[in-house]
Amino acid sequence: MERLAAAILIKAIEDWKKPENHKEIEIFLKSEWFSELTEIVQLDPNTIRQKLLEGTYQVDFNTRAAYR
Repeated sequence: MERLAAAILIKAIEDWKKPENHKEIEIFLKSEWFSELTEIVQLDPNTIRQKLLEGTYQVDFNTRAAYR
C-alpha cells in the first residue's frame, strides 16, 4: 500500500511542474485523500502541501523506486 500511495504523491508532484495542472493539484492537496496518502508514507501533509505550493519541495529519492 505504501508504494501505491508514494506513486500517487510522486505523480502529483510531477504534474505540479506544469502550470496547467495547478488548479487540479491544488484541489487534490486540500483533500482528505491527500492527507491519508501522506500519512501512509509517514510524511506530514501540511509540510508537503506548503512546500509544494511554495515551490520549495524537492524529491530527494529515486522516484522510480516507488513504481517497483
